[in-house]
Amino acid sequence: MNGFIIMDYIESDDFSICDNITFDELKQVLKALVEYSTIGEKIDENTSKKFRSKLYSKMMENMVHEDAKKMAVEGTRSFDSGSLSDIIDDYEHVYMEAMTLDKIKQFDSLFANLEMKEVLIHGDLWSTNLMWKRDENGHLQLKAIVDYQFAHFNSPALDITRLIISTMSGKDRRLHYDEIIKTYHDYIVEAFGEKPVPFTLDQVERMKNLTVH
Repeated sequence: MNGFIIMDYIESDDFSICDNITFDELKQVLKALVEYSTIGEKIDENTSKKFRSKLYSKMMENMVHEDAKKMAVEGTRSFDSGSLSDIIDDYEHVYMEAMTLDKIKQFDSLFANLEMKEVLIHGDLWSTNLMWKRDENGHLQLKAIVDYQFAHFNSPALDITRLIISTMSGKDRRLHYDEIIKTYHDYIVEAFGEKPVPFTLDQVERMKNLTVH
C-alpha cells in the first residue's frame, strides 16, 4: 500500500473569511507549517520527486487567459453594492497586468530566485484552510490545517505570504512582520535540531518583498 486516507471529525467555530487573527494566534500556524516542512526531510527520494512538479504553472495555466481573468473580476464586482467600485477598478488593473503565465512560472522556482533550499510547503495556505476552536477564555486554538492537494517543495515564502495577507490586518502585518519572520526561523532552527537548517534568517527576510503591506 502506497498511502492512507485518514479521516477525523473536527468541530470548529465559525470563522469568517473577513476575520483577522492576532500575532499570537498566527504563531500556532507558523509552528504547524514548520512541523509539516520537517516531514519533507524524512520522505524517500522517489516519493519526494512526486512533490517537485511545476505545480503553479500547471494549476493556473487556464486562469491567465483574458476571458478567465475578466470573469474573475466580474465575479468580485457581483459581491459589491457599489461602495467598493473604485477599489475593484484598481484591483482589475493590477490583476489583469500581473496575472500572466510568465509571472506565475516564477512561483515554481521561487526557492531558487530567493536562494533558499526548497522545503515541503502546503501550497494553498490561507484563511479558509485553517480550522479554529475557541477555548474557555475565548482565544482561538488551531485545530487543523486542511486541503493539501497543492503540497509541493518550494520556498516557504509562498505559504507565509499568503497566510499573512489572508489572516492579518494591514496594521498588524506592518507592526509584526519582523517578529513573524524571526519567529518562523526560530521554529525552523528548533525543529531541525542538530541537522543543517535549510536557510538562514537573512534568506528568510528576503521574503519581505513578496508580502503586501
